[in-house]
Amino acid sequence: MGSYHKLADWGMDILHCGSSLGSGGIALMKDDSLYRLGSTETYEYQKITEGPVRSVFELRYGGWEVDGYTLKAVERISIYPGKYWFESDVTVTGNPEGSEIATGIVTSKLKKEPFAFDTYGWKCIGTHDVQSLNNDELGMAVIIPAKEAGKIGRTSNTNFFKLGFQTVVEKGFSNIISETYYITQKFESGKPARHYFFAVWGLDKAQWKTEEGFKRYISEEANKLSSKIKIYF
Repeated sequence: MGSYHKLADWGMDILHCGSSLGSGGIALMKDDSLYRLGSTETYEYQKITEGPVRSVFELRYGGWEVDGYTLKAVERISIYPGKYWFESDVTVTGNPEGSEIATGIVTSKLKKEPFAFDTYGWKCIGTHDVQSLNNDELGMAVIIPAKEAGKIGRTSNTNFFKLGFQTVVEKGFSNIISETYYITQKFESGKPARHYFFAVWGLDKAQWKTEEGFKRYISEEANKLSSKIKIYF
């Protein structure tokens, strides 16, 4: 999952992922250790819907081995036109007690410090820097309901894939996760946990060239996502 580049809709592969979670890859945290979702016994993609309002697909995993436990996971991704984020509902079944879902952002080319802040009932982590393979500004962020937010941390900067820990060679990653800024999310087994992943590119819009412009957009969208829908008759 870490090498599944959700930035690829920009028409070129601009993000180096290495041993990281890339742009929004999924892992499970158990006892302060991260276990990547990616190398599983079964994997299935299914398109749910595709249309002008939204497109939805699911990534289904079976036989996910985590420290002696065998898990199932489903990530349902919803994409909306005109939005610089996607919605992710992650359902994990069979997980050990106390474990948390984790998602994160690659840090291999990061020179500035990543950021974290609270906004409209959401916990946000993110990065903004000249970090594309084309040497352009990239902004990436995750927002999770603040009441479900767990640990925020940063892994080792070691590229384990280059060192030979090439668990999934065809996808270009190791099961050992590094070069990642991550946040964990509390959840119940068998029930979906929702987060939103933001990604912007400096070449696309002047606002994306600054961290302040990116943060402003995140807060604006967080406000909309936290607002209740009113129905008038």
